[in-house]
Amino acid sequence: MQKLIPVNPETMAGKSWKRYETYFYAQNTPVLPLVGSELFKAVHAMPIALMKQNDKFVPAAVLGVEPGKSLFVNDLGQWRGSYVPSALRGYPFRLVSGEEKDKLILCIFEDSGLITDGPDGEPFFDDQAQPAPELQKIMDFLKTIEVSRRATETACKTLEELDLIVPWSARSEDMEVKGIFKIDEEKMNALPDQDYLKLRQNGAILIAYCQLLSEQHIDKLFEFAREGQQSEDDFSFLHEVKFQ
Repeated sequence: MQKLIPVNPETMAGKSWKRYETYFYAQNTPVLPLVGSELFKAVHAMPIALMKQNDKFVPAAVLGVEPGKSLFVNDLGQWRGSYVPSALRGYPFRLVSGEEKDKLILCIFEDSGLITDGPDGEPFFDDQAQPAPELQKIMDFLKTIEVSRRATETACKTLEELDLIVPWSARSEDMEVKGIFKIDEEKMNALPDQDYLKLRQNGAILIAYCQLLSEQHIDKLFEFAREGQQSEDDFSFLHEVKFQ
């Protein structure tokens, strides 16, 4: 596991950072958390499930069918899909909860290979020890995602309270994606009006329908897993979601 270290004027004095040029850092991640604000784009690009994270349900991109391997990263480190989840786009940075309630600390993966000594790259801080413009953009992006993450957790809690989340047995022949969940569509359609209204009020209905619509992509994911990297295609076939 990569080590996160805090980004501040003391720890990053005289250092710079570089942007990632490949997605090799994501090649071992077959399931990745999503936030509600990106589901409209993700639903066109990948299967979406629900997963447990810190004892809470969250939406998740299903990127592979076996542990430790993403089918969305090819042998050259290129992304094979039409949408890159927000959890990857902030790399090598991440916001981490501090000891104080609601305090977030900007951290960077120490072993990412993207921290440099000297001016080779983007500066962390300016001469007044304030975040440099490019670092500030990263911070703003991560804060926006954090706001959506919290709202998404609340919405998923509603789905769980209404008992709409069930295990998803996603399998094909000898392959199976384990540990993921889905929405019980039949039970959701049978909800009384007051419970359905709860889903609409906090955005849970968006999560539910995006998850259900994205299920049609799972068979193609298994097909790619069987073909392996020999396939010259990518996941552009997922650019359309068919409403049936």
